Amino acid sequence: MKDETYGGWTNRETWCMNLHITNDEGDYRTSCETVEWGGAKALQDLWEEILDPATYTDGDEPINAEAMKVLYDVGSVYRINWQEIADGLTEE
Repeated sequence: MKDETYGGWTNRETWCMNLHITNDEGDYRTSCETVEWGGAKALQDLWEEILDPATYTDGDEPINAEAMKVLYDVGSVYRINWQEIADGLTEE
Protein backbone atom coordinates (compact mmCIF):
# COMPACT_ATOMS: atom_id res chain seq x y z
CA MET A 1 0.00 0.00 0.00
CA LYS A 2 1.36 3.38 -1.03
CA ASP A 3 1.94 6.01 1.66
CA GLU A 4 0.19 9.17 0.48
CA THR A 5 0.88 11.36 3.49
CA TYR A 6 2.18 14.81 2.67
CA GLY A 7 3.69 17.33 5.05
CA GLY A 8 2.17 15.52 8.02
CA TRP A 9 -1.33 15.48 6.46
CA THR A 10 -3.41 12.61 5.04
CA ASN A 11 -2.51 13.57 1.47
CA ARG A 12 -1.38 16.49 -0.69
CA GLU A 13 -4.94 17.68 -1.33
CA THR A 14 -5.70 17.98 2.39
CA TRP A 15 -2.41 19.75 3.05
CA CYS A 16 -2.99 22.17 0.17
CA MET A 17 -6.58 22.99 1.16
CA ASN A 18 -5.50 23.62 4.74
CA LEU A 19 -2.73 25.87 3.47
CA HIS A 20 -5.21 27.97 1.49
CA ILE A 21 -7.64 28.20 4.41
CA THR A 22 -4.99 29.23 6.94
CA ASN A 23 -3.13 31.66 4.65
CA ASP A 24 -6.07 34.05 4.31
CA GLU A 25 -7.37 35.66 7.50
CA GLY A 26 -10.93 35.97 6.22
CA ASP A 27 -11.06 32.37 5.02
CA TYR A 28 -9.47 31.23 8.25
CA ARG A 29 -12.00 33.05 10.47
CA THR A 30 -14.95 31.91 8.37
CA SER A 31 -13.72 28.33 8.42
CA CYS A 32 -13.14 28.36 12.18
CA GLU A 33 -16.64 29.75 12.79
CA THR A 34 -18.11 27.17 10.42
CA VAL A 35 -16.37 24.31 12.23
CA GLU A 36 -17.48 25.72 15.58
CA TRP A 37 -21.18 25.55 14.73
CA GLY A 38 -21.30 22.73 12.21
CA GLY A 39 -18.18 20.61 12.36
CA ALA A 40 -16.25 19.07 9.48
CA LYS A 41 -19.34 18.45 7.34
CA ALA A 42 -20.30 22.14 7.43
CA LEU A 43 -16.72 23.07 6.51
CA GLN A 44 -16.83 20.66 3.59
CA ASP A 45 -20.19 22.03 2.42
CA LEU A 46 -18.91 25.62 2.63
CA TRP A 47 -15.79 24.98 0.61
CA GLU A 48 -17.41 22.69 -1.93
CA GLU A 49 -19.91 25.47 -2.64
CA ILE A 50 -17.13 28.05 -2.94
CA LEU A 51 -15.11 25.79 -5.23
CA ASP A 52 -18.04 24.61 -7.36
CA PRO A 53 -17.28 25.75 -10.90
CA ALA A 54 -20.92 26.77 -11.36
CA THR A 55 -20.56 29.35 -8.57
CA TYR A 56 -17.47 31.09 -9.90
CA THR A 57 -18.12 31.39 -13.60
CA ASP A 58 -20.61 33.40 -15.59
CA GLY A 59 -20.37 31.99 -19.06
CA ASP A 60 -16.75 32.54 -20.01
CA GLU A 61 -16.05 35.23 -17.40
CA PRO A 62 -14.62 34.25 -13.99
CA ILE A 63 -16.52 35.66 -11.03
CA ASN A 64 -14.07 34.47 -8.39
CA ALA A 65 -10.59 34.04 -9.78
CA GLU A 66 -9.22 33.19 -6.32
CA ALA A 67 -11.53 30.17 -6.05
CA MET A 68 -10.30 29.03 -9.44
CA LYS A 69 -6.70 29.23 -8.19
CA VAL A 70 -7.51 27.23 -5.07
CA LEU A 71 -9.28 24.55 -7.08
CA TYR A 72 -6.35 24.37 -9.50
CA ASP A 73 -3.84 24.05 -6.63
CA VAL A 74 -5.85 21.48 -4.67
CA GLY A 75 -6.81 19.33 -7.61
CA SER A 76 -9.03 16.53 -6.33
CA VAL A 77 -11.48 18.06 -3.86
CA TYR A 78 -13.04 14.66 -3.18
CA ARG A 79 -9.74 13.48 -1.61
CA ILE A 80 -9.65 16.22 1.04
CA ASN A 81 -9.87 14.94 4.62
CA TRP A 82 -12.21 17.63 5.98
CA GLN A 83 -12.23 16.13 9.48
CA GLU A 84 -8.46 16.49 9.69
CA ILE A 85 -8.67 20.14 8.64
CA ALA A 86 -11.52 20.80 11.08
CA ASP A 87 -9.52 19.19 13.90
CA GLY A 88 -6.56 21.42 13.03
CA LEU A 89 -8.70 24.55 13.05
CA THR A 90 -10.07 23.78 16.51
CA GLU A 91 -6.58 23.18 17.91
CA GLU A 92 -5.33 26.66 16.98
